[in-house]
Amino acid sequence: MESEPEDSEPLEPGCPCPACATFSRAYVHHLVKSGEILGAMLMTQHNLWFYQRLMQSLGDAIAEQRLQAFASEFLQRYRRLN
Repeated sequence: MESEPEDSEPLEPGCPCPACATFSRAYVHHLVKSGEILGAMLMTQHNLWFYQRLMQSLGDAIAEQRLQAFASEFLQRYRRLN
């Protein structure tokens, strides 16, 4: 996890998970670097929320027969972030 020590942004801007709503990237980075279990717990919580939202959106796209458009939008959005 790359982060600047003073990065006050959430792990993922716009994510509604409790980890992103409460803690900054800098704080989670500090926890991980310090070997604090809370860092791993917060990242796990965020990842579970991420995958839950992804699967819900994927299921909706399949049901609405717009899977190709969803996949293109998803890849475009996450390629920009990296």
